[in-house]
Amino acid sequence: MLTLSSREQRHLEDSLQCLLSPFSHSQLDAWRRDASRRVKSLLGADMATFFLRCAGAEIYFSEDYGRETWDGYPHKWNEPGLELSRQEEWQANLGVYTRRTLYGPRLQALYRSNYYAYAISVRAYDSLGMTFDPRGDGQYAGLMFHHDSAAGRRFGSRGVQMLRLLYPSFKSGISSYVRLSEGRQTFVRTIDDLNDGIALFDLLGRQLHANRALVRLLSADPEGERVRSQVEAAARAFRHAADGRDVMDLARMSSQKVTTQRGAYTLRTSYVGTTVTGHDAILVVLDHGPDAVPLASTLRERFGLTTKEALVTALLMERRSNHEVAAVLGMSTHTARHHTESVLLKLGIHSRLDVDRAVRSALARPQA
Repeated sequence: MLTLSSREQRHLEDSLQCLLSPFSHSQLDAWRRDASRRVKSLLGADMATFFLRCAGAEIYFSEDYGRETWDGYPHKWNEPGLELSRQEEWQANLGVYTRRTLYGPRLQALYRSNYYAYAISVRAYDSLGMTFDPRGDGQYAGLMFHHDSAAGRRFGSRGVQMLRLLYPSFKSGISSYVRLSEGRQTFVRTIDDLNDGIALFDLLGRQLHANRALVRLLSADPEGERVRSQVEAAARAFRHAADGRDVMDLARMSSQKVTTQRGAYTLRTSYVGTTVTGHDAILVVLDHGPDAVPLASTLRERFGLTTKEALVTALLMERRSNHEVAAVLGMSTHTARHHTESVLLKLGIHSRLDVDRAVRSALARPQA
């Protein structure tokens, strides 16, 4: 029977909670780091390695081994009968294992192998681990622990019993991460194919993803950084509105307008649940509507127009006729025609149909 001290009980509870909660961490490696540290402390291990095959992530994570350890690993040690893919299969069949239970009658072959001489004996005098196949396709995940001193303590049956207590939580956390991360990859691919700009934020306001359309929109607008700030502010405001409430109440879209000299945008913000992204998240959609007409003050300053000419220019950019310009500005058609001719002259063009192009082209260039 396993008897735990109060300290060990706290460490066990912390480890269980951590293993069950991959999405309470901002990134996969943050979870792997936290889980490795907690279980390593519980077991009194010297070193830990967390391996997981998942899109967009390194297979092996360890704070105790340098990156050079994993160069060419596992292909470097594929000795006949001891291929690491086969070893991982043995590990998964056992669930929780020690070196002796893992290799059994193959233990002497292990001791004679280059793998043992160069990868194990120099730094891992005792080993304990747990491995799981979350997809059932041989893409294994596992946590391995080692003692690095020949004269130090050993895990023994006590370490095995503690790891068996953790194993169901480990399997649950891995399964959740794999399932939802694959769903998230599908979700990301979907929003990347959309024409509207879309950004995804976590509930701390950190951007998780921006699709290609959003990157293009912000790059094309000289005031793109200001628009980006508005997108981020919309996510934060939505999060603050959720404080103290069931966030599902905020699934209804909220909307606001953002206008620049180059365009008019609508920001729509919504809650996205964990079933889609793996996190509680906030989705901000940037809808680029028809290009906004520049302010009259901008037209006056940039092109040397009078106030009336600037107002006429704005209407000409909307393809208004002289009659429509006259009606909007409360002037005669003759006066509207006179102002139109003056605008064309100052813009250096000959047709009213070219006003919009000429103005936007000039505004897009840095002023000398």
